[in-house]
Amino acid sequence: MKKNRKWIVVLPFVAVLGLVALLWITGNGYMARTWANMQEGMMTFARGLEQTGTDYGVMSVGPGLNLRAGTYRLDYEMETDGTGMIRLVSDNAVSIYPSEVPVTPQSGSGSVVFTVYNETDNFQILIDYQSGSFFRVKQLSLTGREPTDNVMTATLVLLAGLVLYALYLRRKLNREELSMVLLVGFAAMMASAPCFKSNLNLGDDMLFHLERLGNLTNGLLSGQFPVRVGGYMNRGYGAVTSVYYPELFLYIPAVMILLGTSIQYAMQVFLVGINLLTALTMFQCARKIFEKNEAGVVASVLYTLAVYRLTDVYTRSSLGEALAMAFLPLLVWGLWEVIRGDKGRWPLLALSAAAIFQSHMISTLICAVTALVVCLLCAVRIVKERRVGAVFKAGICCLLLCLFSLVPLATYNMQGVSADMMLRWNAANAIAPSQLLLTTLGGLSDELWDGTLKPQAIEIGIPLLLAALAAVWQALRAPQRTGKERFSLFCVVMGAGFALMTTTLFPWALVDTIQGTFSGYLQFPWRLLMMTTLFFALAGGYAFVQIAENQKAFALFGVLALCLVVSMPMLSTETRKNRFVYYGRVSEQNLAYMDYTLEGTDLSATLDSSVHTTEGVEVSAFQRAGTSATAQVSAQQEGAVLLPFFGFDGYVAQVDGQKMDVELGDNNRLKVLLPAGTQGTLKVWFAGKGVWRIADAVSALTLLALVVRSGLRRRRRRFSKAEAAYRG
Repeated sequence: MKKNRKWIVVLPFVAVLGLVALLWITGNGYMARTWANMQEGMMTFARGLEQTGTDYGVMSVGPGLNLRAGTYRLDYEMETDGTGMIRLVSDNAVSIYPSEVPVTPQSGSGSVVFTVYNETDNFQILIDYQSGSFFRVKQLSLTGREPTDNVMTATLVLLAGLVLYALYLRRKLNREELSMVLLVGFAAMMASAPCFKSNLNLGDDMLFHLERLGNLTNGLLSGQFPVRVGGYMNRGYGAVTSVYYPELFLYIPAVMILLGTSIQYAMQVFLVGINLLTALTMFQCARKIFEKNEAGVVASVLYTLAVYRLTDVYTRSSLGEALAMAFLPLLVWGLWEVIRGDKGRWPLLALSAAAIFQSHMISTLICAVTALVVCLLCAVRIVKERRVGAVFKAGICCLLLCLFSLVPLATYNMQGVSADMMLRWNAANAIAPSQLLLTTLGGLSDELWDGTLKPQAIEIGIPLLLAALAAVWQALRAPQRTGKERFSLFCVVMGAGFALMTTTLFPWALVDTIQGTFSGYLQFPWRLLMMTTLFFALAGGYAFVQIAENQKAFALFGVLALCLVVSMPMLSTETRKNRFVYYGRVSEQNLAYMDYTLEGTDLSATLDSSVHTTEGVEVSAFQRAGTSATAQVSAQQEGAVLLPFFGFDGYVAQVDGQKMDVELGDNNRLKVLLPAGTQGTLKVWFAGKGVWRIADAVSALTLLALVVRSGLRRRRRRFSKAEAAYRG
């Protein structure tokens, strides 16, 4: 009977995983899609399918497709007594490898498998008749895959159900807790309303993040892991965005794209994931600190549907900051445990701090200062209760976890790559105090002439203002102020302090004058509203439940309704926004950014994507594959080849296996030095640095050590409980 029960328990896992495998094998995402006989309807041959004599040149235009990143097969059948070339190109200069297929009398028919390193805009197959007396195109067919969006959705839903089932089996989720998770999930779903459509809305920074995603995908297809340099941004010259803007969590949508989803779908799933993670982390944080599930739900709803956070996600598309906000509750919970709770849980503080760093560096700066202030305020307790070691271990562990990002960052900083263009004069971006008391200012259509007001919903919002008021009111009326009331008040004071710092009442001009470089990285003082949102939501989570202690359902649904009423006009506006990327298309041709470039770079020169050589050097058959390239080279005298890559440190070049020196050339191009007499196949690729791989190993081992420590600690705890029960 016990064995049968085990099979019954395991059966749902087997069934779901088997169904997922079946979906990917037989679903619409895996089955090949064929564009057959493109020469007849999808491509235009102005001079016909057959050319004779010396009427050489490109014969075709089309098919004008928008292909996703991935692998494709081109089947062709042609006849010629001379030579020709099939060239694969796109309007947005995406790397395609191989991008050229020679056609001769002996190789007129066949197939070629090629890799597209990012989504293409207006994919073209150019048939180039080069020599001979005739060239005849008989057949062209392209085979790819249908988008895997629907299969991915089914997979995610099935796996989510499996996770809930696993939690139920482990008795981590009873009926009461399931009802709480239902409310939290509903709030996350409503916050994700603009994502439940095919087209992707374009917030202020969305184009930049799509470029980051394209750069990351390009690096993965080029064989890098972790990715340091992608060959997509800056019109194919590449960028080190992955080093200066940590992209650990951006691997999730990047892998989805590699599995065949559209870029719109991958980004929308990522946004939904941010909203869901935000709701769950705040729920867990508040319920653990205040020891009430209802407090967790209320705090989660207040935080998830806060207008400032939604502005981050949709209006500004500040994905790094929005992702960091998803981990802020875990940071607070970690600080709580280290300072007031179980100091043995210091890894929670380390992991949450590392997660914030891997999300957004500016948010990391804000959190680091906040954590330092909190530790100083609680210094007596920390020293008296011997918690200094826990704080120290959390800090060192966080540093080691992020070492794989910090070492490349330090390397490029020392080589002249800079983020100084990000500096802003904070005093010019402070907001009027009146804006903190408004709501849905982002709905205004009139132009704002008052520079101290912002057109976005840069505000606290009525629900959070009432949450702070409720916390103060509850603390004043409590006959005996408990530690939870004091913590709730502390959250109000912290949140109000951060709110004050966002306004023109704070002496930002003096701060910028004293320490402009450090404070300038903040860019916009109203970023600090992320902390106000965090602390007011925590305070309200406890206060609203205490006030309605005998009517907790009223508190839960009342707060949910209030938050929806306030946030829904903004969510409706964002859902109906008229700026979006059409489903099945890329945003536009890849752009060029001054962010994180080498000193002296002229971005206008990236319009030139040709290979340059010095006198006496010849290059032919140049083929590019992301951050790699091959070519045939011949150097009659000492010279160099300048490739259309920015020469960030980490590139390696070889000719027939012999290493060549590389350096920076004109406009910081990658310059490969060739000794006199060099002849053969040039191979160039981004290999990174040895010290980076050491840092990668240290970070991975640190994470592994934390996992092992957690398992051992949990095992000891179970053993202690069993021993106590036995003795009892």
